Amino acid sequence: MAGFDTALVLGLVVGPFLSLLVGLVTKASWSGAVKGLLLAALSALDGFIVAWEQAAGAGDVFDWRTALLVAVGAFIAAQSVHEAIWKPTGATDAVQSVLVRDKVDLAA
Repeated sequence: MAGFDTALVLGLVVGPFLSLLVGLVTKASWSGAVKGLLLAALSALDGFIVAWEQAAGAGDVFDWRTALLVAVGAFIAAQSVHEAIWKPTGATDAVQSVLVRDKVDLAA
């Protein structure tokens, strides 16, 4: 496995912003479990893309360990930044209402 390169660093830098992406494409009323699973899937996709790009650029075979390492790192970074920065500053609530909104209950 090669040392750190641009793809690896970029894959881990993307991690903290994945939680905001989850907020953009989900409704506020969805459970935390669904949002967590989506975050895990996006982290896995991030890891796969990084490992694939690194292997393709070096002419090597795909390394699943790199994909797993980046996926876990991206997930931990996304969850940590969400709890420490995005949620307390209100960024999570702000992006939650941008693309996908809950329907307003007109009967209430």
